[in-house]
Amino acid sequence: MFYERKGEVQVCQLSYSQMVNYNVVNLFPTSIYVGEVENHVEYKEVFYSEIYSKYQFPHENERGGLNTSSVNCGKPVLHHERKLEPLFRCLTEHMRSYCQNVLMMRDIFDIQVMKSWMSRSYSSDENVPLHLHSTSHLSFVYYLSANERSNHLAFVNENHPNHLFDGLTDMVSFDDPEAMMSGYNFETTPEYSIEPQEGMVVVFPSKLPHMTIPNQQNEERLAIAGDCLLTLKRNQPMIYSQGFVSPEYWRTFTP
Repeated sequence: MFYERKGEVQVCQLSYSQMVNYNVVNLFPTSIYVGEVENHVEYKEVFYSEIYSKYQFPHENERGGLNTSSVNCGKPVLHHERKLEPLFRCLTEHMRSYCQNVLMMRDIFDIQVMKSWMSRSYSSDENVPLHLHSTSHLSFVYYLSANERSNHLAFVNENHPNHLFDGLTDMVSFDDPEAMMSGYNFETTPEYSIEPQEGMVVVFPSKLPHMTIPNQQNEERLAIAGDCLLTLKRNQPMIYSQGFVSPEYWRTFTP
């Protein structure tokens, strides 16, 4: 079982043969933003009635597997649908909140939605494999249809700074008397999962590995996912050696 935690730094005490008092300082966190989309019911109605049928994709692929995402079998351009413009303005405001309120970035960036697609599953064995998004800065998932039985969104820690040596966590079960660890906690867990809810938007760094994991799903879970770039606003002085300037200055040279 992986560890789930809400709250801030924990102050703990532990007893062996004698009492040992200590504090834990957790450094360098990875921050995931979980927000609530206002007017969700309205956006959901518009999507199902006017958009969904245009972006349908086959449940099974040519190799006999299951398609859980339309990104490779349909146009990943939901953000170009005029009917969805109010929704995407709302989603980008959440991304702006993540950048400014959580990451303390200055308000000097525009959010460029590059791709957006449907993520869909019908049963607990239909899951998105572990992956990351290498060509964007921010990614998001907005749940149009989900409940407590839906497959969870999981983020994976591939760095494991508190695993002091390779093989420390190799075990069949924590109940195995030959296991080196007795369990996972906030400091050592390799995975964190979020239970999706309708109207929830999750924003996270695109480079963070993520996937979906089985729950007890027996009905459709439908979400809009997307990738975004941060570009400097056009009125910003060109004094930064890092980051992207406004696309208004970009130029394409076609052979």
